[in-house]
Amino acid sequence: MFHDIRNKHFNAAGPHLQKVISDIQRLKDDKNQKTIQELERFIKKLKNMNIVKAKQIATSHINIAFSISQSQRNMDYLHIYGLEGKCIMAEDPKQIVSQLETKMVKRCNKMKILRAMALFSVTQGGLSKNDFDSLRRVFIMNYGYQEMVTLMNLQDADLFKLKDKKAPRYIDWQWNKIKDQLDLINDEVNQMNPSDISYVYSGYAPISVRLIELIIKNKGLAPISQQGKNNLLKLLGLYDDKLKIPVTEGKFFGTATQGSQSVSRSFKKKKILIYFIGGITYGEIAAVRFLQALYPIYKFIIATTSIINGESAL
Repeated sequence: MFHDIRNKHFNAAGPHLQKVISDIQRLKDDKNQKTIQELERFIKKLKNMNIVKAKQIATSHINIAFSISQSQRNMDYLHIYGLEGKCIMAEDPKQIVSQLETKMVKRCNKMKILRAMALFSVTQGGLSKNDFDSLRRVFIMNYGYQEMVTLMNLQDADLFKLKDKKAPRYIDWQWNKIKDQLDLINDEVNQMNPSDISYVYSGYAPISVRLIELIIKNKGLAPISQQGKNNLLKLLGLYDDKLKIPVTEGKFFGTATQGSQSVSRSFKKKKILIYFIGGITYGEIAAVRFLQALYPIYKFIIATTSIINGESAL
């Protein structure tokens, strides 16, 4: 049962579990059928399902889903979720700063605030001096001077920083161009019956997996690196000196056929190893598994240093 729902969007998991419960109840009701054919059918179904155990497992999953849904109704969660959405959509920075500071004064969960600050800084490509100093000052005033070390660590990791064009590691991070070129936002995503990886985050496609999908569609990195003026890789900071394109890339992708074509049993799938240094989220894992369904001629193997979430990453 877990295998069936682990890659589904949370909003699709509930209806699926309810259907499982209904199927179990329907199977139990079948025992009242009296014809020989119906009795044979009932016995065959019993062999394939332990009704009592299946119902217990389904009930446990429903209880867990209910507990998660309750936590998502928390006002702090809803407000931070909305704030993160504004950061992703690159809305008015002044409004985002104001809302962040209001949340700090109300002593919202510290880790959620730090995550929103980091997301805001990354999508802006760094903050103006006024915004940077203001957020840092209000955060320390409300969470304690000891948090100066936390902010310094975030700054060292480039997760909360000034926009300084003279900095040695400065990248002209143009988030609006990146999200548009990579088609990261999907306003019409179908969470129940998805056709795109953006379903994993309710309409936002993880940039890491979208880049993998783009490489597969273009049959390698080389065609992407030759795009010229609006080179996506350069927008992501992947300049020629940082990019190593395998010489056998063309051969690997040359005979591949993209799309959802069926794969014969005798066909040997091409293996693609994806290594996430620093960690991967369960959402990204689900997105890679969805790519597996879209491109069945490939077998994706995920390797990573750890599995993370928004809080453990910090």
